[in-house]
Amino acid sequence: SGALVKALLVNSGRTVDLYDDGWWMDTAGVYPLHSQPDNIQGFGLVKLDNALSTAGLSATVHMYVDDATTASSGDIKSYHFEVQATGTDLRVTLTWMDPVAWMATMKQVLHDLDLTIEDPSGNVWLANNRTWLGTPDELNNVEKILIPGSDVEAGVYTINVTTHALLYDTQKYALAVSGNGWVFKTSSSSYNATDVYKCEDVHRMDEGHE
Repeated sequence: SGALVKALLVNSGRTVDLYDDGWWMDTAGVYPLHSQPDNIQGFGLVKLDNALSTAGLSATVHMYVDDATTASSGDIKSYHFEVQATGTDLRVTLTWMDPVAWMATMKQVLHDLDLTIEDPSGNVWLANNRTWLGTPDELNNVEKILIPGSDVEAGVYTINVTTHALLYDTQKYALAVSGNGWVFKTSSSSYNATDVYKCEDVHRMDEGHE
């Protein structure tokens, strides 16, 4: 699917080290960049070696994808990824094709899905570099978590895709995972998703408007 191609490209992104603001011979305009994504480097520079495995069982990067999975309001799908050895980045990207929003809608992303990872120590990582903020991303239909190899520990990581209240009945999504390990099982659960889209600013495109 198009969502999966997008997820693989985003998942491969290499973090940019430095940003040059463009002033000629102005070394003061060079700034270090840190964890992606941000509003300068986006999701980084495409480097497919980071996301695709080409060396079979001997590879240190193994890829797992889940394409065109259909989710309903309140669904939580968990992917259990066992890291075999430390030192390799763990990369996970979630993408979906959001429904078309009415042009006057205050929140353009109508279907809010959240990507989180619980590591073997019980720490929860939030997508799009928001772990330090403590709040999930509600405004984008691309969510990525990059755990640097230096922070990866051996053990089981639980990757969760949570679907909040949907405006339409279902939403398909794509998930791309890469790291030194394997998704050895998946599981499903749910919660009572009634917390989104209660304001008059959200309209379905198939509803009539005067």
